[in-house]
Amino acid sequence: MSKTIVCGNCHQQIKKNDDLVTSGGLLKLEPFCSKCYATKEKSFVGLFFNEQPVNSIGNIVFMVFMIGMASIAPFLDWAWGSLLFGLLALITIIERVYSYCVYERHVN
Repeated sequence: MSKTIVCGNCHQQIKKNDDLVTSGGLLKLEPFCSKCYATKEKSFVGLFFNEQPVNSIGNIVFMVFMIGMASIAPFLDWAWGSLLFGLLALITIIERVYSYCVYERHVN
């Protein structure tokens, strides 16, 4: 029950997990091959609309940081800090799970 994942730019099939980059806005993810994503990031549009890849180590570091900040915010007397950091971490986790379920598990 594997579905074919194609690049949103060049429309070629993405066969390897290392070649898949999922990027986009809030829960509007699009698959790209790494070559097209690199080209897009270096373009003029990439300078102003910098969409970070969801399936990257930077995203995981951000999740861990937000969970850590949400954990220590009550001890620093930040009234809404824990809720804010927790919400940001939750959004990031949902995007990561969505990326895995829709795209990454279908690629070798």
